[in-house]
Amino acid sequence: RRPYDKNVARGGFSVQIEASKGPVRWFEVTKPTFRIGSSPENEVCIQGQQGVAKSHAMVEYRAARLWITDLSSEEGTFVDGKRLEADRPAPLAA
Repeated sequence: RRPYDKNVARGGFSVQIEASKGPVRWFEVTKPTFRIGSSPENEVCIQGQQGVAKSHAMVEYRAARLWITDLSSEEGTFVDGKRLEADRPAPLAA
């Protein structure tokens, strides 16, 4: 499976997320823009994982694809093993 699947029937996405020292998990998301982090205020909450900031990254669906932005997290956000530049959106592969 690729890192995300658009679930048109439900109007959302299945997003694959792997914390640096945790298992790969899939999350169902129905918003076009959502945040990932350890705080319960995020749409995708990853608690108990070292290196996950309270507000770690943001993902948004625009221009027919998903984009991810690291929100200046201390440990960084990685896509395909490459660290993203903070506060600069990067496309996720389809």
